[in-house]
Amino acid sequence: TRLNITKFVPKGEIAKDFYAEKPISIEITGNYHNLGIFFDRLSNFSRLFNIEDFSIKSLRVQSEASTISAKLTAKTYISPEAQPGQEESGKNTGEEKK
Repeated sequence: TRLNITKFVPKGEIAKDFYAEKPISIEITGNYHNLGIFFDRLSNFSRLFNIEDFSIKSLRVQSEASTISAKLTAKTYISPEAQPGQEESGKNTGEEKK
């Protein structure tokens, strides 16, 4: 998409009840049209992404290829694998089934 990814930092997983969030901090430079193409391609991935903390600003020194910079957090979601000894609900109650 002719974007320059200046920062790509995966963060630690955040455990939720039935899934985990995996946030990724991203900074990009390029032009507005190519940023739109980037989001379109991201929306076509088989994995779900949410974009949060999105900001965009005009570059002070611009060229034909780079007119803006964008900062965002892309969050994807992971289904944790059931651990041995856990019940199907994902919680180990410590009680034996009869």
